[in-house]
Amino acid sequence: MSVSMRRMKVVVGIYQHKDLLGIILPEDCILISKMTNSKKVLLIVIFAVLMLLAGFVLVVAAQQHWLQRVVDDVLYDNYNHYLPCEKLPDLAYVQEVLSEHGEVIEQLEQLSPGSVVIELADLADTCPGKADIIIYYPSHQIRLEIERFLGGKTFFGIPCRWRNW
Repeated sequence: MSVSMRRMKVVVGIYQHKDLLGIILPEDCILISKMTNSKKVLLIVIFAVLMLLAGFVLVVAAQQHWLQRVVDDVLYDNYNHYLPCEKLPDLAYVQEVLSEHGEVIEQLEQLSPGSVVIELADLADTCPGKADIIIYYPSHQIRLEIERFLGGKTFFGIPCRWRNW
């Protein structure tokens, strides 16, 4: 049996069972069977490169928290710093900065009385001896006002987590 006859049997067999395979169409098999070896190799190389690129993007996205950042910001109107423990300030330093800037905290809380809260977050469970600040706010507009007032997403250099509640 010649090579072309065997290819035809495969194509006919696939065609007869296309409802089982669902995604393989006979036309695709015929096109692939007519390709030269160099074109098949090129197709495999392109596919392998695309798969490696996709894998690289997924690994980098997981390390940089891209997906979480988008969900936090777009869906929940929140912000997380995602800093590791070694980059967080000591608890005593955060307490000192908060006590030094009590008047700023009062001004921020007056943007929406009873709805804006700035509090120390002791991270004893996950990062012993470390802390950050959590800023609670009622709306995106208030969040923007707080960010403008502070000049960014930190409270005098202390990393903050922002929560829309």
